[in-house]
This record gives sequence, C-alpha cells and structure tokens, in this order.
Amino acid sequence: MVAKILNNDNFPKINAGLFLFYLAILGNYTGELLPNGLVTFIEKNRFVQLVISFFLLLFTVNLYTSNLGFIEIFKYSLALWIWYILTSKQYLSTSLIIIALLLLSFVAYNLSENIDNEKNMKSKQEKIAQLEKYKKFQNVCFIGIIVVSIIGGGKYYLDHYRQYRKSNKNYLEFIINYLFKGRGKRSELHYID
Repeated sequence: MVAKILNNDNFPKINAGLFLFYLAILGNYTGELLPNGLVTFIEKNRFVQLVISFFLLLFTVNLYTSNLGFIEIFKYSLALWIWYILTSKQYLSTSLIIIALLLLSFVAYNLSENIDNEKNMKSKQEKIAQLEKYKKFQNVCFIGIIVVSIIGGGKYYLDHYRQYRKSNKNYLEFIINYLFKGRGKRSELHYID
C-alpha cells in the first residue's frame, strides 16, 4: 500500500495540497475579519468546523491535482482528512515535526517542478537524476510523517485514554469525544510536552 502511494505521480502534488491545508488552518487568526455572528456560529459548532476543514482540504488538493477526476480527488481528500483528524491529536513536539516534514516535502516538490528552469544543469540526465533525488527526499518525508504520526498519536491517545476514559459512559463515547470534540478552552485541554 505505501509503495503504491510513493510511486504515484500525484503524491507530491497531494502532499503540497496538504501543506497548503495546514497553512490555511494555521492562518485561522484571520477569522476575526468575518461577521461576528458567523464566527460565533462556527466557534460553537464542531460539526461545522469539521465540514469546513474537509472542504478546505478538498479545495487545496484540487488545486494541485487538476489532472485527476473529482471522484478521485474526493477520495484522496477524504483519506487525508481522516488522517488529519487522527494526527490532530498530537503533542506539540510531534505536531511541529509533522509540519516541518510537510514543509520540507513541499519545498522539494516546488524545486522539482522548477527543474526545467535550472541553468546550471547541462544535460537531461542531470535533470532526471535531480528529479529522482527530490522524489526520494519526498518519500523519506512521507515515511517520516507516517512514523511520527503513529508514535505521537499513539502516545497522545494512551495518555488521554488513561486520563479521560472513566469520565465517559463507554469506549465508543470516549472515541467519539476524543476524535471529534474540540480542544475546549485553550487553557484547559492544550498540553505541551
């Protein structure tokens, strides 16, 4: 499965879309520019926040993969959105590592897209070799993101399971609250490791 993803020519473009998605989420501090009623509605409705995040991701993936059909873009976006929901449950250190790996992969993608403009490469073989290096680097970043996501997400989950499991009626309620509830007040549930 991972090999299929890594050999997919659209993977770097999807990764670039995912990085743009992270930038958009990190830029949520511009929300105060929206009408107050709309901001209040979005802040108080977690379902609306999740729907907005999905469509934002769908839009950004579509920007970078316009050669795919809408159904395929929708499937990629849904898979990335589920991955995002799972990886949004991380400590600060692993979140920063994931964002840094996405940034590095995004830079490698953009460098590879502009390789035809490189004046210091003399032959087509040099360009092909450089493209392969960028692709391998992006693959390493992707594998790093997966590993960090699993380790960081697992640790965060276990810590929260130990702390909050008994405050829920059953395991299903715990999972739903864990995955889909917001952070609450920043000072209450925001942990720094």
